[in-house]
Amino acid sequence: FNTEETSVSAKLEKRFSEHFSILATLFTYSLPRNFNIISSTSVNATQEYRLGGSGIELLWDQRDNIFNPLKGWFISESFDYYSPYLASHSDVNFIVSKARFNYYYHLGKEAVFALSLGYDHLWGLESDSRIPENKRLTLGGRSSLRALPENFLRFDEESVAEERAMLARFEYRMPLFMGWGMASFFEAGEVSVLRDRVLEERSTGLRTGAGFGLRYKTPVGPLSVDWAYNLNARQGEDDYQISLSIGAF
Repeated sequence: FNTEETSVSAKLEKRFSEHFSILATLFTYSLPRNFNIISSTSVNATQEYRLGGSGIELLWDQRDNIFNPLKGWFISESFDYYSPYLASHSDVNFIVSKARFNYYYHLGKEAVFALSLGYDHLWGLESDSRIPENKRLTLGGRSSLRALPENFLRFDEESVAEERAMLARFEYRMPLFMGWGMASFFEAGEVSVLRDRVLEERSTGLRTGAGFGLRYKTPVGPLSVDWAYNLNARQGEDDYQISLSIGAF
């Protein structure tokens, strides 16, 4: 499906120290429209939602550089709550929790080993809660599993009521010359449906990918070109993906 969304939000950030801060979403209001939905029961359908919510994110950051980290670590934990009490549609009532842990081990000069672990959990708070498709947990693409297309691992059935996503990424980065560098990486992740009003629990299974890429150092993070190989490609899937991005986890 395709999505278009109009949204407005008010946020407040409080920095308690050099390394610890809290970002509070006081209120967010959006009008997502999911169209050209193709499923077993509908073709070219359209779904419209009204979403109102609030949230909070806690961040503890010990990295030496937020754009090109060579050492240190950071932990983030966020919660977002959407409810009819906050102007959402009457049957939209759910929470999304996302946790991240990144660690950087400096190997000398500008070589670094980077580790990123993620755990996301989404659950409806009532038996008939609807969770919009564009808020579901997904994996795939430049910011998660580079061996799969963007948001490739997902579940779009309307009856989904609770989901979990887990992700692990490992990357070795080393300098070459004149701002250029290279990287090799391995990634693994899985999306699971833990509760469904109609179907049983199910999972994408653990999906893995590995590859290498080139890096060019810029003031706002490395410009990256990556080749990622799908280590357990299934029928109809491509063996590899090539991606272009800026920044690093």
